[in-house]
Formats: sequence, structure tokens, C-alpha cells
Amino acid sequence: MDNLMLEKEELLDNELLSKMDLVDYDLDRTFYRVCKFMKKYRKLKSKHYDEMPIKITTRYKYIYVDEGTKSINEYTKLDKYLDDDTEYQKLSKQICLVTETFSQEELVYYTICLYQQKSETRAFKEIGCSNYGLIPIKNSCIVKFASAFDIEVYKDNGFGDDEEEQKYQEFLELIKM
Repeated sequence: MDNLMLEKEELLDNELLSKMDLVDYDLDRTFYRVCKFMKKYRKLKSKHYDEMPIKITTRYKYIYVDEGTKSINEYTKLDKYLDDDTEYQKLSKQICLVTETFSQEELVYYTICLYQQKSETRAFKEIGCSNYGLIPIKNSCIVKFASAFDIEVYKDNGFGDDEEEQKYQEFLELIKM
């Protein structure tokens, strides 16, 4: 009986970041950097159309299959040089690792809003919360993702670069439309 209960039970070890965890971050500027990162990733994905893309399960689990490790061949140094991971492959592997730390709600938000670039309305309907209930999920997801790729922005620091600040202001105008 106890084994049956354990099989149906899910672990709750991936929790949302609290308000106290998020207080030091500039959430708007961090969101901007995550959007820039995802734009770069999508460009790489379209350039490397012949490479294996990330697979997403119905439970929003991310899987990356490395074609180079599927065979049992002995690689020479030349083979290894030719088969070295592209930037797209490296980022795909990292994204899969990062998403393992997300809660189920963060996975849904990341997949729908950041990875697939669909509306937040679709995400909060899928999660089953209100648009206000999505805010802590979104903030937690963005900060976890940005921290993993070292692109987070702290309130004290800002961008520290006038050019990036200008691009951020242009980004704000675009998303207001």
C-alpha cells in the first residue's frame, strides 16, 4: 500500500522563488535580457536546422538528444574537432539542465511564453491561475533562467551600459504596442 502511494506522489522540491528572493533583482531589465537571449537562441536554432532540436514532452520536460553520443565509434582528435558542439548545441543542453530546476508552473510559463513566444493569456489558462497569479510564476522563472545564464540584472547595478539602456527603452516601446 505504501509503495502505491509513493508511485502516485510527486516531489515538490522545485519551488517558486519568494518575494524576498526576488527583491534584489531588476525584474524588467532581467526580463529584457532573457528575451534577448531567447531571440539569439531562436536565430541559432534556425541557422542549425540540420541539428537535433530540443524535444518537449507533454509534461513540459525538456530533452536534448546529442547525435554524437548515440553511436559507439571511437573518435579521433579530428572527429572530435569536427563534432565539437556548436553554440546552439551547448545552449540547448544548458536549457535542458536549467529547466530541470523549474517548478511545473515555471515550465509551462517558460515553454509557452519564452520558448514558443505565445501570449501570457495562454500560459495562465494552461496553469489554471489568474493573470495576477501568473506574475510570481513569471518572475521566478525569469530570475532562475537569467541567473543560470549569468544575465540577471540587479537593482543596484542597472545595465551599466548606455547602449544597452537605449535598446531596453526601445524594447519597452515595442512591447507596449
